[in-house]
Amino acid sequence: MYLEGPASREVREFLSSHPAPNPSQVQKGTLWPREKIFHIPLDTDVMNDLAQMAERRAEPELCSHLVVYEGGTVLLSAYDFLEEVRIADTVQEARVAEFALALGCEYGKVDT
Repeated sequence: MYLEGPASREVREFLSSHPAPNPSQVQKGTLWPREKIFHIPLDTDVMNDLAQMAERRAEPELCSHLVVYEGGTVLLSAYDFLEEVRIADTVQEARVAEFALALGCEYGKVDT
């Protein structure tokens, strides 16, 4: 997973301590000013710790842009994190529906 621009020092330190073994190239969401960029593994323990940090922080403290990828394929992207989340067509709609339900939000298909 790629996270760009975390405002919290504690979050940056946490992300720095959990680097992804084989990060992929991801399009930056902010060209200027340069944001701190982190690639972390989608490991259960790392995600649980990050979720606990998220519960007590505002979104900009975590990141301004987020991308979940596998190899060179983007599965989920959220640039300007509060706006919208885009999920690749390769992800089964049933999984998207389950994800939206867990988050308490709606989803819809958008032509790009």
